[in-house]
Amino acid sequence: SVFVEEAWSRSAGIAFLSGHVNLTLGTAPRDLPGIALSSDLLTVDFVPAESIRRQRVRVIDEATIVAMYMNNRAAENLNEGQVDEAYWWAREALLQDPKYVTAFNTLGVIYRRHGDSAAAELALRHVLAQEPANVQAMSNLVLVLKDQFRLPEAAVLQAQLLVLQPVPPFKYFDDGLLAMQKGAYQEAKRLFEKEIARSAYFHEFYFGLALANYGLGDLSEARKALILAAENSTTRDNHQLYTAKLAWLKAQRPSLH
Repeated sequence: SVFVEEAWSRSAGIAFLSGHVNLTLGTAPRDLPGIALSSDLLTVDFVPAESIRRQRVRVIDEATIVAMYMNNRAAENLNEGQVDEAYWWAREALLQDPKYVTAFNTLGVIYRRHGDSAAAELALRHVLAQEPANVQAMSNLVLVLKDQFRLPEAAVLQAQLLVLQPVPPFKYFDDGLLAMQKGAYQEAKRLFEKEIARSAYFHEFYFGLALANYGLGDLSEARKALILAAENSTTRDNHQLYTAKLAWLKAQRPSLH
């Protein structure tokens, strides 16, 4: 497990936090169980090796990797509105590795989406019992408490959350959208750029920046941002959307290259 900066994305009203793992295939030396150092190894990785060497890492076992995979499947099901299927993936993830608290957080979200508020609270409080400063579980528990109209308790937890996470994920982006609605394109541009500065690979941030630049009449910068939105899009539909908008933008200024 490689400790990298947080990478957030959002879809269907759910914010997703992505981590990073490397998988090395080979035979481990007997004196270092779980770590293989011989030269005939294959490491599966999506980050350049030079970057990884400068990062802190933690060795995890196969059960945790399997739990991570199953938790990812649960998240994918949630994103598609398949709450029941998501439950079974999260449940199996915890059977594989009961110490993988991220799956408890996912389970809390699933229970809340299913309308099981009490069960959601139990799952999230279990996470916080192990990791009192876990901002993901804490933010989800705030939502659960608000669902239960336990507003004073939610306010106390919200205050703790603001100390741990003064600027929540998507804060600058959401503020930028509000600025766009008011026609404050320069302010929107500033906010979108601040969001990109802390999360450089989420396509919607670049799309917002493109719209702000278009509102300012800067078609060249709007085009650059649209190109980055297309390059960072994760689905074919999004890529086609940005490509179509880029083609339309080019048609407005045929001299653009």
